[in-house]
Amino acid sequence: MSKIVGTEYHSVRMRNKPFMNKLKTIQAVAKRLKVTKNKKILKKRVGQDHFNARESGKTTRRKRRATQISDTYYKNIRRFIPYS
Repeated sequence: MSKIVGTEYHSVRMRNKPFMNKLKTIQAVAKRLKVTKNKKILKKRVGQDHFNARESGKTTRRKRRATQISDTYYKNIRRFIPYS
């Protein structure tokens, strides 16, 4: 009886079972963005934390709403959030 060692064991054992690693979600990105049902990616507008009293009401109201990310970043962001 032949002895199977090292990598040969795994190749014999996994020959009929395709194996693919799970992709990890980048949590720093997932916490800051939201993916809608139609796969649009929304982000919070910048500059909303403090010094808002000096801004006009129009600017303040506009900052309350989320905005869609540009197409330039879309492909990279989708890689960071693979299962959304």
